[in-house]
Amino acid sequence: IENPTVTLQWQYVGDATEYQVCYGTDADNLTALDWKDRSEIVGGTGGYAAEDTVTIEGLSHATTYYWKVQVRKDGGNVVDSELHSFTTIGAPEAVTNMQPSNGNTSLNADPNLSWAFGENTKEYQLLFGTTNPPTDVAVEWTSTLATSYQTSGLKANVTYYWQVNVRNGFGETEGTVYSFMKPGIPENVEPIDPTDGATDVSPIV
Repeated sequence: IENPTVTLQWQYVGDATEYQVCYGTDADNLTALDWKDRSEIVGGTGGYAAEDTVTIEGLSHATTYYWKVQVRKDGGNVVDSELHSFTTIGAPEAVTNMQPSNGNTSLNADPNLSWAFGENTKEYQLLFGTTNPPTDVAVEWTSTLATSYQTSGLKANVTYYWQVNVRNGFGETEGTVYSFMKPGIPENVEPIDPTDGATDVSPIV
């Protein structure tokens, strides 16, 4: 997973000809990029563009950054913009509230699996099967964040395992593996004695 990339954008107020972007995680100790010439108006008509942008790469996940733009005209006095901040998101939180409960063996029918998503989830995947951990993909990675899945055709007295994994552009988080078993229906009994329709049954004294 690549580290976050952020594009900073600003507008000019005065007639500056150069700019320098400063950023970092310590508001009092920012890293200054090289001075750059202010962009000219597209099309070669002369004059300067009203806005500029800079793309910052290799940022850390779940981190607050501070930034400002310094400007000057023809190498003259430096003027600072106000200090701004932004926070990059991290890997998503694992799903919670998984149902049925882990290890459940009292289900009367094929269960409806359900869960709740945490912060920063963009996509999820559901694994389901009889191996631990499960490897069969019941739901491929998708950005349609459904919170339930109806199972069907399950065998009795077989343990099933399931896991919901989540991800975003900055990381993937595996969910806890849960299991359940649908108990079997008792088989019919076969009467042994007395035989059906017997008329010579002696009571026990």
